[in-house]
Amino acid sequence: MLTKEDLLVCQAPPNIKDVSLALYKAFAEEYLIGRIFRYTFTDGSVLNVQFTEWGIYHMLAIQHINGKIDRNNFFEQIEAGLDLNELQATDALKYRFKKFKKRITTFACIYQVMISGKIFYMPTGCVEGTSSVQMDYIAYKAFVNISPTGKTMNGLNVGIRENGGIFVPLTMLISRNSNIEEYIETAVPSRFLRWEVWGEL
Repeated sequence: MLTKEDLLVCQAPPNIKDVSLALYKAFAEEYLIGRIFRYTFTDGSVLNVQFTEWGIYHMLAIQHINGKIDRNNFFEQIEAGLDLNELQATDALKYRFKKFKKRITTFACIYQVMISGKIFYMPTGCVEGTSSVQMDYIAYKAFVNISPTGKTMNGLNVGIRENGGIFVPLTMLISRNSNIEEYIETAVPSRFLRWEVWGEL
């Protein structure tokens, strides 16, 4: 099992056995929520990004696996024992879990995407190659998978949208090996001078 500190440097999706909802909750509470990820761009503009509990719920695709789990008390349910096994308790849940398993494991890389990925502005507000995903920005980073079948690449796209006056990471889209930039092809790369995390680490 990975530790919270491992998730600060994780640059490739781990095995599903090495992560847990309890680990992600502890990591989020210590290193993500309550902090501002601030990007200052070369044109002088600033983007402040803040993680939320309900945003992480959506990033992990919990609503697609089991919509009965409430996004507003997601962490409370984890504290009460909700785990990855419970998300696979029935055949229907197993089917949906398998579909979104990559998002769950790739969340382990979220910190590295936020501090060393590229930021793209979405001029239309819609993400290329999707029917309904609306985001203002994407934080993007390519990563390598090492498997018995060989080395492959994917792109991790963290969708960021303005909500109530703040910009919140709300989704993760995994680009295919055949086109790792599929979701940012029409996006505008933003050149930033620096990034900062406001709040104690």
